[in-house]
Amino acid sequence: FLFQKVNPNLKLSVEVEEEVPVVFKRLGYPFQISMSALYAAGSPYTWPGLLAALVWLIHLLLHQEATESVVTFETQSYQCFLAGDDDECERLDCAFRQQFKDCTVETTEKLAKLKVPEVEERLRRLSTEASPLWHKQAAEKKLEARKGDLVDKKAEKTVIQADIEELHNRIASQEINPADIDRMQKEKDFLDANTRPVVLKDQQLRKAAWDHELASTNKEKDLEILCGEYNERCLRFKPILADGQPLTGSELQITLQIESTVPKEILGTSVANEEAISCEQEVYAYKAARQEKLDLLSRLVATIKKSEALHKASKEKWDLACAVVTNEREELEAKVVAKELAAKRTDKDAEKLTKQWEQRYKAEVESSSEQVATAKKQWIEVVDFILSAKEQITGLLQVLKSKTHVEAGRLKRDLPEFTAMIALQISWKKVKIERHASLHI
Repeated sequence: FLFQKVNPNLKLSVEVEEEVPVVFKRLGYPFQISMSALYAAGSPYTWPGLLAALVWLIHLLLHQEATESVVTFETQSYQCFLAGDDDECERLDCAFRQQFKDCTVETTEKLAKLKVPEVEERLRRLSTEASPLWHKQAAEKKLEARKGDLVDKKAEKTVIQADIEELHNRIASQEINPADIDRMQKEKDFLDANTRPVVLKDQQLRKAAWDHELASTNKEKDLEILCGEYNERCLRFKPILADGQPLTGSELQITLQIESTVPKEILGTSVANEEAISCEQEVYAYKAARQEKLDLLSRLVATIKKSEALHKASKEKWDLACAVVTNEREELEAKVVAKELAAKRTDKDAEKLTKQWEQRYKAEVESSSEQVATAKKQWIEVVDFILSAKEQITGLLQVLKSKTHVEAGRLKRDLPEFTAMIALQISWKKVKIERHASLHI
């Protein structure tokens, strides 16, 4: 499009990358444009230079449009001057001068129109927009809001700290079952035992693949040496076919192509004999077997990688669990040691207290023995008193029988009081005995 503006008759061929640098050079572009830059126009290294060339071409076209009227005026004026037509020259001068005046007036009006909206926009903005001091008020409001947020965050922090303390207490009071630790250790050992054969098999397969690759490389080198020797001998010999036509050594040469997959293309010869065909078949079978082994090896490697990933994930999981269990075990051991120390101190205190209680028990036993002896003595006295009272009552009854009826009635009246007095003395003796017995207990 831009080249058509420069020259409407310019036609570019199919190879645009070759003609564009030539056109720019003819237009006087001061820098060289390479074809590689045009081939890679979208790359970040070549695009800035091409963009600069396009900008230069656009400025050139704008300058050409501005100078076109001047060139037309000069051409017409020079033709009138050569023809001697002064009136036409004067008319052209006036028209060109008026054109410049009209352009100046139009430019001035455009400039005024551009300035007036700008000034009006500035006036409107100054009259409608808020004062710059509103930032201070907004900042103060934001500060108050932030203070409220700070109080809320402090309260939230207090709640979180309380939750943390509660969680610490729960962790400290948590009990761990040793059976779980043993079970996890057994599962870890089981996984290690299962993955160990896979790892060994992976190593063996990798070693076999490496040996196979090394053997293949050695075979390729040997094949190259044999092909070289064969080609040298073919150059020396000149065999003759059955029809009597001689063969040159170059026709029998073999070109070794290791990258080919077809056996005939590997040797690169057109001579077909039984030995060549058998060699080709062997090479093809060898390639097929090698490809099968490579496929099997790739599948085994994928399986091994998958097993390694599973083993790694499982190992990380169990290592983390073991670390947690180990930490808990250390905490439990520390607690057990503390409890053992406390138990030792408790045993010492118990022994000391036992000795004190044994001494006190011995003293109490001695005092109780004395009290029991005293109580026995008092009980014997009570029994003796009861027996003597019984004898007295028996004597009184005998006296009652021998005395008159009046005296018997008087004695009957005095008998309850005497019996009550004896019962009171007996109860008092029992109370004293029970008190001594309770003190002994």
